[in-house]
Amino acid sequence: EGGRKTQEPPDGPVRRPPPNPHQPRRGWSALRQGAGGASWRRGPHAPPATGPEARSSRRLPPRRRVTVAQPPSVPAPLPLARAPEAPTSIAATAAMASSADSSASAVAAATAASVEAASSAAAARGGATEALLAARFEYETRLRGCGRLAYPCVVASGVRACTLHYMHNNALLSPGDLLLMDAGGSFGGYSADITRTWPLSGTFTPEQRDVYSAVLSVNEACIAAAKGDGGTSIASLHHLSLRLTHEALVQLGVLGPGEAHRVSRYYPHNIGHYLGLDVHDTPLASQSQPLLPGMALTVEPGLYFPPDDPQLPAWCRGIGVRIEDDIVIGSDGAARVLTTRAPKAVAEVEEAVRRGL
Repeated sequence: EGGRKTQEPPDGPVRRPPPNPHQPRRGWSALRQGAGGASWRRGPHAPPATGPEARSSRRLPPRRRVTVAQPPSVPAPLPLARAPEAPTSIAATAAMASSADSSASAVAAATAASVEAASSAAAARGGATEALLAARFEYETRLRGCGRLAYPCVVASGVRACTLHYMHNNALLSPGDLLLMDAGGSFGGYSADITRTWPLSGTFTPEQRDVYSAVLSVNEACIAAAKGDGGTSIASLHHLSLRLTHEALVQLGVLGPGEAHRVSRYYPHNIGHYLGLDVHDTPLASQSQPLLPGMALTVEPGLYFPPDDPQLPAWCRGIGVRIEDDIVIGSDGAARVLTTRAPKAVAEVEEAVRRGL
């Protein structure tokens, strides 16, 4: 009456069996079991704890107070790289001269080998390619002590000479073409950079001779003007080369007197660059600073007449010429040419090609 009665079993109160240790526990202890129903009393071979067990059993080390050091004072930014103000050491100058001399001799050897290569050296294989002369140059530079090439060779024959930094070197050589080789070895860590252009037949055509002579006159004039006098710089030499090139183009009938702005169309690069441990050493150095004793640089005027330029006279289309020398400013301020072993005068070039040195 008044309350819910429970019926007792006939055999007395219910007796619960003892807990089985192999069965998962229930209730609060089940929350401590973790994944997979493993016992919360973890042994050395138990799997890692996850879930609530991991959160309850993890003990983090006490936090430490970290003192952040004050950042050091930031120095003022360094100025842009400049060319050396002191003369180059004797050893460096000697290494530079050896590199240029070896490269010039290798170019001369390649010049001598070009006639045979263009005429009949590899006739059985369908003709010799520019790669043959590139290989000859590398062989000659290593034979003379250079440890490596300063940069990949440019061996461009015919109309390919009008492409700056042409590096395929796979065209067949033709006896009637000009060949432009831009190459350099590295001796003692110092780089050379030299360019010569010569006729594969051994003789310039009148049109080729006119263009070559124009470039050669600019090359020689700029070398003569390169002085360590405190006022001459690569930039001033470039302005001089632009003026001289325009005068030469007017004489050739390619440009008019009032078309100086069109010179860069056929002379699209600078007169030169610094030279040292790198071929362009260093690009960060200003070309407007005066030349000083010990500085090494290149002098490389050129003319490139594309074969498909309708504004050009027909006689000069497809002709490309560059003449590049390495020079160093001496202690007296005068420029010393390091690449004299490679001939560049018209008569000397033709003789070198014909007699094979």
